[in-house]
Amino acid sequence: MIFGITEGVLNLVFNGVLVLAILGLWGLWFHQAGQRKKVERLLHQAASDLQQATTLLDQVMKQMQAQKQVETKRIATPNSENNTLSAREQAMIARNIHKLQTPLPSKKKATSAKQEVNIAAKVMRLKREGLDMPAIAKALRLPIAQVRLMLLLQTAKA
Repeated sequence: MIFGITEGVLNLVFNGVLVLAILGLWGLWFHQAGQRKKVERLLHQAASDLQQATTLLDQVMKQMQAQKQVETKRIATPNSENNTLSAREQAMIARNIHKLQTPLPSKKKATSAKQEVNIAAKVMRLKREGLDMPAIAKALRLPIAQVRLMLLLQTAKA
């Protein structure tokens, strides 16, 4: 007897505390699994949005180049019948063409799904070999953010 409580009552209280602790741990695990799934879903959506933004950027760049060619032709033939631009409009177009002629950083071509899988496999292989994210990014010439995303997605699948 401890503090006036019998051993049977103490055992019952102790067992109850253990059951509550196990239920609490299970609830915590369940909650974290839900959070992991939510993060995976958000990462997948972010990757999809990034791919879509890249595609749209490519389309805009093509349209800008086409517009530049049209404007160049219009300026090159100021006295033609199809071109009745004023001197002010021609000067404005010339300024815009000059802006468009500034070199843009080269962009990589969109990678196919097979290439992305190949890159992901290389990232995972280097990670298993013990390299950290900056070293992997440098070795594969990828942005660290892309390496981090690939590792997160691969870890979430495992």
